[in-house]
Amino acid sequence: MENLNYFQGDYHSDVIHNCTFDSFKRTPLKYLSINGHLRAIEIDTFAPLELLSRLSIPNQRSLKLSNTLPALHVFENRQMNELDLTNNFKNYGEYVITANLLAYIGNICIRKISLKSNGIRMIDASAFQKMKYQNCLENLNLSNNDLDYHQDFMFLYFNFFINIKRIDISSVTSAFFENIRKEK
Repeated sequence: MENLNYFQGDYHSDVIHNCTFDSFKRTPLKYLSINGHLRAIEIDTFAPLELLSRLSIPNQRSLKLSNTLPALHVFENRQMNELDLTNNFKNYGEYVITANLLAYIGNICIRKISLKSNGIRMIDASAFQKMKYQNCLENLNLSNNDLDYHQDFMFLYFNFFINIKRIDISSVTSAFFENIRKEK
């Protein structure tokens, strides 16, 4: 597998274990896409993937924010092109992204992040501010979430992303935009 740079697969277990990708340790794997019905990702699952620059784990509706984002710690202080966590965190009532949780993403120099369709209601106001690599982010997709109407201040924090080219907050709950109109 010395030339392997793209891997997409259906995972037929509830948990991705720390040893799952051990055989990929010395490969030039840059893109990984995992489909299936996951419930958990162990904390060091992605450690063997030293060159990974794109990670896509979509449509895993039973994952938890609190056990998925910490598994990204292995990418800290690395550059990545894309992180796609679309439609994952709907079944366990974890709808708030705290500053501590977002730090797992913010400690990666990442260009494109998709957190769309996750039922996210709130992102801690200081979370974006505390991101270590704000300057890397170019594309942020938060569309199809249930952002609370108090999140209108979130727009102020988008200014921290000096290289941002695209922000998608389309199809968020109508209460979010109603609050913005009332405050004008």
